[in-house]
Amino acid sequence: MSAADQLQAAGGQSEVKQKDEKQEKKQENVLEVNPEDSVSQCVSHTSSASSAMLKAMARKAALAAEAAAIEERQQLELEEFQLTQRKLRLSMQTKLRVAETEEQIYLEFENKKFGISFPEKEQDETLPYTPGKVVTETVVPTKSTKCKPITANRSDHGQPLTMSDDSDVVTLLKEGQQEQRRLWEVMQLPKAELTPYDGNPLEFWEFWRSFEDNIDSSSCGDRTKLTRLLYYCRGEPKRRLSPCLLMNASQGYSTAKRLLIERFGDPVVITDSWMKKITSGKQISPRDKKGLRELADDKSVCLMSF
Repeated sequence: MSAADQLQAAGGQSEVKQKDEKQEKKQENVLEVNPEDSVSQCVSHTSSASSAMLKAMARKAALAAEAAAIEERQQLELEEFQLTQRKLRLSMQTKLRVAETEEQIYLEFENKKFGISFPEKEQDETLPYTPGKVVTETVVPTKSTKCKPITANRSDHGQPLTMSDDSDVVTLLKEGQQEQRRLWEVMQLPKAELTPYDGNPLEFWEFWRSFEDNIDSSSCGDRTKLTRLLYYCRGEPKRRLSPCLLMNASQGYSTAKRLLIERFGDPVVITDSWMKKITSGKQISPRDKKGLRELADDKSVCLMSF
């Protein structure tokens, strides 16, 4: 082999060696973990953890809201049950009071009629029993024996009863029976359902009068009344009155009523709403009987609202 061939072979071997070294360095670079790669991976893991945490927090908030709604509904059901039980007790107490009143009236009437008075009971004084001989005597009436006649129809003061006393007793009995019948009819009436109020000025007084008659005038506590008021409100009225739940019962209920009337019961706003409804409606032809009737009804309601 010539010298030129040897040099060429040596140069080829050196080139192959250099290529092998470059390939090994590339593999080492691939296996190395660069700082920027580590940071990107950490950021990716952090964003995934934050997303999972947000989802968990949202799920927890939704469950808490659902639990609060369920608790409020259970509270309302409990209050309705307690109200029903109070109504039943009131009905029985009313019947007992009416019966006692009738009994007392009958007794007073009989006492006045026969002149009988029933003094308070005193302690009985019982003499000790001593056995001995029993003496039996027979009383024979003589001519000098006179029986005093029993005078009936005398009052406690010795005055004869008049027809007015009898009529007063009958009147009291009738009034007691009428009161008992009236209370019984009220207890038998079906439960009144209130229409929820969504802030429409045209429906405010209808809602408020119904609420006053069914809930505000009842004997239940202010906390129960406030809860019912918020239960029957929707949208803007409920959002406006919700902070009143943070106050004590009496102050919260009075504040809620005041805010509701000031915000939604303004006569100027209600009058303006009615005027817009009547004057800005669609045109009605003379042959449209239904439309004319509805317009007349709206005008009547508007006048009554004024």
